[in-house]
Amino acid sequence: MDDSSWPVEPFTLEILAELRADRFSLRAWTRFLARAWQHSRETASREPQLARSWLRLTVGMGLASSLPIGLVWRREGGSTARRMWCRLLAGLTLQQANAYLHLGMNRRLYDNQLLPHIGMATTLSYLRGACGYTLLATTGKAQFPTLGMWLLVVGSLTDVVDGRIARRQGRTTKLGAYADGEADVVLAVALIQRAVYAGELPLATHAILIGRYVIPVLAAMRLALLGKPPSIAHTKVGQVLGVVATSLTGCALAPEPARQRLRPLQRVLLPLALALSVMNAIAQVRRLQTTSHVDWKRL
Repeated sequence: MDDSSWPVEPFTLEILAELRADRFSLRAWTRFLARAWQHSRETASREPQLARSWLRLTVGMGLASSLPIGLVWRREGGSTARRMWCRLLAGLTLQQANAYLHLGMNRRLYDNQLLPHIGMATTLSYLRGACGYTLLATTGKAQFPTLGMWLLVVGSLTDVVDGRIARRQGRTTKLGAYADGEADVVLAVALIQRAVYAGELPLATHAILIGRYVIPVLAAMRLALLGKPPSIAHTKVGQVLGVVATSLTGCALAPEPARQRLRPLQRVLLPLALALSVMNAIAQVRRLQTTSHVDWKRL
């Protein structure tokens, strides 16, 4: 659910300017976080329907998480289920707190109108993020061979349909774009971590995450802190990389009989994904240089 134009909230630019004026000191960061939280509280108080929509989303995510927890309890026992629940609760708390913090971004991209409900499309994006946190929580003693593949399927489907639903309903929002990107990162980390932990992919596979997400995100964050928030857009290389990376993790997490047959394809996809990650990082940084109009020699 992306858009090439993502106007930044005036409040965000204001507190970023204050942060720069105080030279990013600890005191400045404390005030930055406090003002952001206060702004979110004011938004929730001023928009009770939106706050209730967030609460329903949070409760729904909590109830959905009871399904994998119940499965772990039945198969692995109470102690393993409790450990998994603690990890999953930490992830969902981070996701939903972040959603609350950015409720003011639930604005349509084409007219900047604040919508009173989060909507189905953004909910699907957060569901994809919850799938990622669930997979991260079960990576350890509780090994479920087909869980990674099922969550890969669910995540891929939600990634395809959330943008289409948003555009069809006229609900492409800043919050939706933000949630979509966040969910992509969490699920990608979880899938690769799962495959590496199971010994199906080499440790070097983490370089895909660095090239695909870490380098562009760090570059964009640096620009945002300098008061030049970049526009959001996928590169063509990044779109190809997404297909290749999804196929690679699909091969690694497939059920055992199919996994053996897919190993030759996996050996081809891995170096291709690594090469595309490097190319995508370069393309993203160049695009940021072009769209931000920042003097990069001063960075």
